[in-house]
Amino acid sequence: MTSAPEAPTISLAWPLIIAALVAWEIIGRSNPSAAFFFAYPSVVAMDLVAGLLHDGLWWDTLVTLAPALAGLVVGLVVGGSVGFLLVASPGQSRRATPIIAALGAIPVFAIAPMTLVWFGLGLAAKVFLAFLSCVFVFLQAAHKGGLSVPERIAQHLSVHGFRAGDQFLKIRLPYAIDWLTASFKTGANLALLGVFVGEFVASERGLARVMLNAGALYNVKRVLSAAVLFAVVALTLMSIADFLYGRRSRLLRWVSVPRRFRA
Repeated sequence: MTSAPEAPTISLAWPLIIAALVAWEIIGRSNPSAAFFFAYPSVVAMDLVAGLLHDGLWWDTLVTLAPALAGLVVGLVVGGSVGFLLVASPGQSRRATPIIAALGAIPVFAIAPMTLVWFGLGLAAKVFLAFLSCVFVFLQAAHKGGLSVPERIAQHLSVHGFRAGDQFLKIRLPYAIDWLTASFKTGANLALLGVFVGEFVASERGLARVMLNAGALYNVKRVLSAAVLFAVVALTLMSIADFLYGRRSRLLRWVSVPRRFRA
């Protein structure tokens, strides 16, 4: 019932994109002013190939992907672990909610200039910004997930003699993990945004640095080439997030089901 209205939108998406690219190509080729300010698809594609083969754009892509992925993994481990610990301590868990919200509201843009002082121009600064961008998302997801267990389920386990530790392992931890895996995409987007900010503020290599330098020289086709590669990096992280989320049931089963009952 709900999927029927979306079918026309999905079927029209690619034709609309192709039509827009064709129109962009025609306008760019026929109007030198438009070509200077906006380039056009074929010249962007040629510049992308040339950049990958001769100008080291492939290395800039890796320099952007690596710290985003590293910061995402560290943020997931740290944020998830702290969230699990808070859920395991009911007395402290609810008191920590406003503190977590306040820490998560710290803008990465405000911290980014200081990373130049703390870490220099290397990868460490970008890994830190990626970590800082996503860690509180994962912390909040694990924390709220563990607290989202319906009270009647917790009471039911209490009536049957389950201790607090058993309740944590059997219901609160699986709920927390489920929320944590659901936040992968958001965390991946924010980690990549942190790297992007870091490269804009101070960096030797990376796609954002390429875009900044090319923009200063009015090289629109190189800006768009780097933007295409940045989209590829984002899609790569989204694919990893989808892969992990699709296998969350195995992780939940491993956590909550005793080994002797696993199929």
